[in-house]
Amino acid sequence: MQLLIVSFFWFIICTSEALKCKSCLDRYSHLCASEETIDCSESEGCGAASGFFQIGLERTNFFYKGCRFPIECNSWLCISMNGTYLQSYITCCDGEMCDLDYYIPSDANEPYNGKECESCYVEDTADGCSSTQTQKCRGDETLCVRYGGYRRKQDGEETAVSFSGCANTLAYEKFEYFYGFEQTVIKFFTDNRNRRPVGKTNADCSF
Repeated sequence: MQLLIVSFFWFIICTSEALKCKSCLDRYSHLCASEETIDCSESEGCGAASGFFQIGLERTNFFYKGCRFPIECNSWLCISMNGTYLQSYITCCDGEMCDLDYYIPSDANEPYNGKECESCYVEDTADGCSSTQTQKCRGDETLCVRYGGYRRKQDGEETAVSFSGCANTLAYEKFEYFYGFEQTVIKFFTDNRNRRPVGKTNADCSF
């Protein structure tokens, strides 16, 4: 009987111990220079997010590794405007301290899906932007979105940002997984005035 009691409490101690994951965050690289170990709850597991923010030819990569996100594994988030792109890819794994490689989305063109959205990008204001330009949406970018908020630049400074463009549903719902964009004073909503029929699309939203 005593052995059963000891075994029971040992089971409780072992199963209640937090899952450990490797952790790092680099907003301006495609890999992490250093890692540490953190505790994650059993229900979370380990995960990673990688991607880039690009204006014209200037690209800023980012990479995160740590506790699993409350988001579907192997998922893309993407937003595109004329000459400006946001993309992130979410991966995850099961088991303690499982290793995850970074993955930066490719530049391979995805086919246009028949939808077009008003497109603009400006800094120094969170009050919105307007333009006569339109963006042809690719892959599973089925939403027209507008955003007003803040972005942390590579030098650490915050700048107000407004943009309009194409997005996939996951990017609209999980915008916080684009690193460098602040989640305070956000005005982010869909605008389907430019909606056009959307045909069959691919899961990948690379531009």
